[in-house]
Amino acid sequence: QRPPGRSHQLHHRPPRSLPFPELRAHQMNPSLRPETPQDQPFLKSLFAQTLLSKESFSHLPSQQFHQLSEHQFNTQHHQYRSDYPQALFQIISIGSTPVGRIYTALTPQHLLLIDISILPQHHRQGIGTQVLSELKSKATAHNLPIHLSAETNNPALHFYQSLNFIQTSQNPPHTQMQWTPSPINLHTSTSPLKQQLH
Repeated sequence: QRPPGRSHQLHHRPPRSLPFPELRAHQMNPSLRPETPQDQPFLKSLFAQTLLSKESFSHLPSQQFHQLSEHQFNTQHHQYRSDYPQALFQIISIGSTPVGRIYTALTPQHLLLIDISILPQHHRQGIGTQVLSELKSKATAHNLPIHLSAETNNPALHFYQSLNFIQTSQNPPHTQMQWTPSPINLHTSTSPLKQQLH
């Protein structure tokens, strides 16, 4: 993984296998809450396991990998907050269990999806789709497109395409995508998740 810069990448963070009995009880209905300093261990683990999923990092000695992961996480953490001091930095939870994160920033031109991360064992369970559906509702309410940038080889690009995001440009190694509201998207949903995105 390249050190983070001002090209904002979408990351899905691979985790270790963890038991989440509480998740089944809540039937995968996500909620959002503000990120706090107490979330740092979870966020660092999320970030580190993304590096581990990449072949170029998986063979590094443990101490070297830990130092690299810590450095890149801290760089990205401070970069996001420096670039977007008014952004919403939120944890995606099932019940009280964190399963991901979503960072967004509302600008006059668009609703920027800075970063969304869902634990891989919770992919294909509708969590990311629900969160992005409500993000679309927020963008529609503001009559703004959603903009994102991801690494061109990121498998998540296919997921965004399935949700009607289209490629607008490509500046290797990143691809820019956008979802634009249309009259058919207009609705008056006031679900709790939608309210949390505001």
